[in-house]
Amino acid sequence: MTLRRVVLPEAEDELTTAFVWYEAQRDGLGAEFFEAIEATMAQAAEDPLRWPAWFGDDRYRRAVVQRFPYLLFYELHPDTIELVAVAHSKRESGYWLSPSQPQRRRPVGSHDHYGPSKMVGVRGFEPPAPCSRNRCATRLRYTPTR
Repeated sequence: MTLRRVVLPEAEDELTTAFVWYEAQRDGLGAEFFEAIEATMAQAAEDPLRWPAWFGDDRYRRAVVQRFPYLLFYELHPDTIELVAVAHSKRESGYWLSPSQPQRRRPVGSHDHYGPSKMVGVRGFEPPAPCSRNRCATRLRYTPTR
């Protein structure tokens, strides 16, 4: 069963901004970007559990766009899939949940863990930035066990 797709206005703005930037780089590249986004959204609508839940908030899933450095964050509902953010992979994780984006913030019970600064410790150690094999952005050492 394919779910109906809903795109939040903020996600549409991000998509438009990226489209314009890619189109300015090379004619037709914006259209290729849009096709990649559309293919990813179609896959998510067809099989919504294909991508993992985002570590920052379990309500959202994170889909990787092929060929372009973008991630799609979406939320599942009983009959719809809601595109919440079209995020460049180099941007700070969770920027779209910041207090300056109140229309995207939705309370989760009594928890108030919005934004990357409060992600560490929500469910154990979760680094707010990507880690290398031996060193995390939080300056903690990672030593693999054998």
